[in-house]
Amino acid sequence: MSKTRILVVDDSVVMRRLVCEALSIDPDLTILGTAANGRLAMEFVRQERPDLVLLDVEMPEMDGLQTVSALRAFDPSIRTIMLSRFTRQGATVTVDALLRGASDHVYLPQNTNNREAMISFLQEQLIPKLKGPSQSRRRRAVAAESAADGKSSPQKIRVLVVNDSAVMRRLVSEALAGDPALEVVGTAADGKLALAAAKQLRPDLILLDVEMPEMNGLEALSALRALDPSIRTIMLSRFTRRGASVTVDALLRGADDHFYLPDNSESPATTMANLREALVPQIKALCFQSPRSKPAEVISKTPAPAVIKPLVNRVGKPIEIVVIGVSTGGPQALSQLMMSFPADADRHRAAHAADVHQTAGRSIGESNRDGSQRGGGGGSVARRARLDRSGGLSHRVGSRR
Repeated sequence: MSKTRILVVDDSVVMRRLVCEALSIDPDLTILGTAANGRLAMEFVRQERPDLVLLDVEMPEMDGLQTVSALRAFDPSIRTIMLSRFTRQGATVTVDALLRGASDHVYLPQNTNNREAMISFLQEQLIPKLKGPSQSRRRRAVAAESAADGKSSPQKIRVLVVNDSAVMRRLVSEALAGDPALEVVGTAADGKLALAAAKQLRPDLILLDVEMPEMNGLEALSALRALDPSIRTIMLSRFTRRGASVTVDALLRGADDHFYLPDNSESPATTMANLREALVPQIKALCFQSPRSKPAEVISKTPAPAVIKPLVNRVGKPIEIVVIGVSTGGPQALSQLMMSFPADADRHRAAHAADVHQTAGRSIGESNRDGSQRGGGGGSVARRARLDRSGGLSHRVGSRR
């Protein structure tokens, strides 16, 4: 197996030497080079293409955060680990780095002046991080292949719980802990922290609340899809009733499923029982399906389109309406289809958007006998559908009570 080729970036000559010496004991790692700031690091990266960059935060000319952004823009496949005295778990700098694209972070203690102690610390804390992400990806790939073959995977489903309520985080975690097939690997109180945790922990599934400070669930969902489309997501909230505007919006943004949490009138014991009886089977059914592919992979494997014969108009009149039915994952594909229509097709496109939203609302919703939808802001889903200026399909979230 080829060695992991590493670039060490730090404005301290002493620290660069210590890191290089610490990593030299591992036969799977090789130091490709060092750099004293972000600008020199980018010049080196363009020439040598390392597999991984160890990056300090405070540096002259171009600091670590600016370098992370530049690295992501140049080659997103290059992994980056922040290595600094500022990158504590949950620190603002750490979260910012992870949001910019850093793969992980290691906190360097400030009071370690002893050379041997620092080398020992780096070998114990840093080397596992260098190997951890690739091992995690291999583990997930094996589990995905087992699921695709219809086999029962021995690996637990790794779950990240995201909710701004500490009580709800605890209830959900305890409910899932009772099942041997599930493992709660972490919790987060808002969308920003969820993104940082997802980058570090790489869960198989995220349970995501809707209303949260800093970054709400819908915003976090869009960011998660951009980060790693293979991570499954279930919206877990008192707003995600079947057919509600928020639910439809979440599904259009890429959520795999949704679960409705009743309001606080239920006792904790009732909520726990509901989660165990309904949510746990929902998680298993979702994660033991064939793994979700990234859009780029799907596109690259799509065969050349077949030659389609023109439709025969048997009525002899102009066709005014085209109805397109979609299933799970269909709204996003349909949005891409609409964006490929000619510019003068906006009027028809809007009509199709209304139709597809109404269909989506019926497919995930429960209609009352009088035909009205339950949940959401009330009224027809079709009336709330629209197309944004880019031609993409979007949905206005109704007012919350």
